[in-house]
Order: sequence, then C-alpha cells, then structure tokens
Amino acid sequence: MTRSGIVQADLAAWLEGLALAAIDDADLVAGRFLRHCRRSAAALRRARSARLDRVLAVDRRELALALQPVAETGLVRRAALAHPDGALALLWGRAHGLAAGDDDAARALVARMAAEALDDACGELFAEGFRRRARWLIAPGEPYPPVAADLVRVFGKQLITHPSARGDDDVDRTPRLALAPDSGGLEVEINFEHLHLLQAPAADSVLAVILPIAEPTSELTWDQVAAPVRSFFHVRPRQPDVVMARATQLLDEAARRGADIAILPELSLDAAGLDHLRAHLRARGWPFRLVCAGSVHTTIDGHPRNAATLILPGGHEIQHHKFNPFSSPLVGEEAIATTPARIGLHVAADDRGRPGWSYTLLICKDLLSRFARDVLAELRPGLVLVPAWSGKTIAFELDIHGLLSATQSAVVLANQVDLAEAAEASVVVMGRPTRVDTVAIVRRNEANPPQCLAFRLNDGRRLDRDDAVPEATEPDS
Repeated sequence: MTRSGIVQADLAAWLEGLALAAIDDADLVAGRFLRHCRRSAAALRRARSARLDRVLAVDRRELALALQPVAETGLVRRAALAHPDGALALLWGRAHGLAAGDDDAARALVARMAAEALDDACGELFAEGFRRRARWLIAPGEPYPPVAADLVRVFGKQLITHPSARGDDDVDRTPRLALAPDSGGLEVEINFEHLHLLQAPAADSVLAVILPIAEPTSELTWDQVAAPVRSFFHVRPRQPDVVMARATQLLDEAARRGADIAILPELSLDAAGLDHLRAHLRARGWPFRLVCAGSVHTTIDGHPRNAATLILPGGHEIQHHKFNPFSSPLVGEEAIATTPARIGLHVAADDRGRPGWSYTLLICKDLLSRFARDVLAELRPGLVLVPAWSGKTIAFELDIHGLLSATQSAVVLANQVDLAEAAEASVVVMGRPTRVDTVAIVRRNEANPPQCLAFRLNDGRRLDRDDAVPEATEPDS
C-alpha cells in the first residue's frame, strides 16, 4: 500500500476510534472532534506553534464548503468523512505531511479544523439537535450549544473583553458548540424548557432587591437537628405574617417604581410565605419578567433542601437546590441534602424566538464553590441571581469581580445581614460586564431595611424612591 493509502486508512481507523457512529447528529460529531482536542491540547499547541493552522487555512475552508450539505439534515455519515477523495482526507494528508512526523499534532489540528468546519457549515442546527434529544443534564466532556447572551442590547457596546479574545479559549469549543467542564461532581443542566416563557432583560430594565427583614438573627428562628455533628434546619421568620406582608408590599413598591426583575435574600420566607407571594403575583397580573423569591428550607421527595425559586409570568417556576451548605461554630451545619448538586443554565428566547439569553440561579455559598466558578466560566450565563444570608461578603465581592472577567455575565447578590453584626457587609452586589462602573455595592450601613432597593441594570445606577421610571433607551449601535 502506498504512503497515501496508508494515511487514508489511518483516517478511517481514527474516525472509528473517536467513537463516531455510522450516522450521527452533526453536533455530536463535532463534539467528538472537540473532545479529542481537549485530550490532545498539548499536541494542538505544537501544531499551532508551527503555524500549521495558518498554512492549512484554505484546506479548512474547503472542508467547510464540502460539509455544507450536512445542513439539510443535520446528520453526518462517518463513511463520507473517511472517503479517500474527500476534503477531510485531503486535510488529513496535508496535515501529516506538514507535521514532520508529529502525528499527534497533525491529528489534533485535523480534529480542531473539522469541528470548526462543521460549525461553519451547520452550526445553527446544533441547538435544535440538542433540544430535540431533550437531554438537559450533560456529563463532563459532552457537547452542548452555548448561548451567547445579547449583552449589547442590554449594556451597550462598552463591554469588558470577551473570554474568546484571551488567547486559548478555543481549544475545545467553537462559536456554537462547547464541551461541559470537569465539574467536580456538579451536574450541569442546559435547559430549554422555558425558552419561550423566560424573558431576557430589556435595555431599560430595572432590578429591585427586596429586603423584608432588618435583623435576620433576631427576626428568624430555626430548629436544631439530631445529627452526628451539631446541625440546624427549618429557618423561618418568627413572625411569618409580618414578614410576608412586608415582602408583598415591597414587591408592589418595586412594580410601581418600574422594576421588572426582583430578588429576595436567602431564607427570608417560609413555605407558606412563598405560597402567599405566588398568589400575590398572580393577583397582580404577573407584573415582573422574573422574581427570584429568595429560598426556603423545605422537604422535597423526603430530602431536606434549601430551595430557591424563580417565578415566571403565568406561574411557571424554576428551582435550584443549594449544594454548598452554611456552617459556623455557633449554630453548626446546615442540615440539607447536597446531592445531586446541580448548576442550571436556563435559556430564554430573543424577540425572534431564538436562544438569546440565559439565567443561572445559585444560593449564597454555592457561588464560592471552585467547581461552580469553573462551570460558570464555561456556561457564561447572561445573568446570575444569588440570594444570600451572610455576614462576610468580601469573598462574594471578589468572586463576582472574577466572574465578570471570566464570563461577561451580569451577577446580582441579594443579601440580608444584621447591622450590629457586620455594618460593612454588602446587602447588594450588582456586577455588570461593562468597562466603567462595573460593580455597584450597597453596604448594610447604607441601607435601611425593610426596604426596596432599585437599580437600572444597564448602568448600575441606584434609583431613589421618587425617581421617575427611566425611559427606554437604545444601546449604542
């Protein structure tokens, strides 16, 4: 067999070794190529260091053109990729000829270029293929369609540097496909279930932080729980009717002040209070795009949970269960189930019905998890909402700064804390992916709860109670 024939036979064996099915969805095939890139990242760097990607740029474009018919069905045939007269075979032979015996570098570069070419040819189908399979939970290394939030529409063009401009972002992702990270046991959920129910923020969106409790240590109570170590559960207001009334009154105030997104702190309501809040929003005709109703201690399927709830117009809901529990020498450990530990990316449609925004919900210490930060850096949600109860917020503030840089996500923390305990702790941290006024912070000694604090999302400006509802403004074009 000639050297050319050996090379082409190697291509067929290599494709089979990547576990490509005989016929498979294009996004899964591209994902197999990206997984090879992740495993062979050092080899890919060698190929790029030798500028082989630049030398083979024309071959990559030819491959993308040859793959254009895939857009008709979204399906890729392994035999067509391996055909000895095909564009991939030509790229394969050229890469091996240029790599000077470094077969690993050649193959990593071919995998990278094949994934790019599939993205060029039919990347608009990746999200639809993912949705059609309805597999919202993805394991490390599995492909998913990243949602590029339309940040310019909300924040204008003066954004911080995009992660893709930092040099090596594209080892294992393309513009329309990425691989789930190794997440330290965290489950990753990419959820399109509420695509046409979730609403993205507008250019004139106002976000309200609702603080119904002034002194949580005295206004809340909890139960000690029998456990191997000192533990507590069932945190709730001592006067639930009073706190519930405050929360609904403050939400009404937020609506009057033009807020369309509202967030309450962690454990500021009990289960009955949450039910009342649901009924109140229904009676008011769902005045918000989205309400993060804090979180409650509750039992779900026999397991104690700290559960946060996003309430959408019409009463549809999204839940998140805290997986990183609070603990302190004074009260012990928060006695909640911490598995399955899951981070969700909940996708919202744009005005044309296409995926154009996403939300992630976390609770307090979840945000401080190293693996959570790694997952967020990959998912890059449009807006992260974090209800919290903590007297120590410097770590949150620093991590929010880091997330803004790594993800271009907007992040809002709503925290409750006693004035006497931590006057300098923040009750609001609002980070925005903008070059100026990036993070707005309200300290406990600057607030006066029970209180509604309202902010323009696009520029971070805090609104006084007598401020007029801001007129809609178009972002820079």
